[in-house]
Amino acid sequence: MTPGALAVTAGSVTDIVVELALPRTDAGVVVQWLVMVPLWVTVLVATRRLRVEYRRFVLGLVVANLAWFAARTVH
Repeated sequence: MTPGALAVTAGSVTDIVVELALPRTDAGVVVQWLVMVPLWVTVLVATRRLRVEYRRFVLGLVVANLAWFAARTVH
């Protein structure tokens, strides 16, 4: 392995972040679903004892996030 093989540049970090946020393939969107669904379920369970306004706000974030993933899955 060459010494520069593991070097991380600003461009590669940006590419990784963009690929995670806006994947080019359906497999990338599936990975987003697999990561976010358990996370959102955990957040919803953690906020179940808070005031109704907070729970509705978190639920709105969940629905918006999952709708965004669904819209990109059906391209």
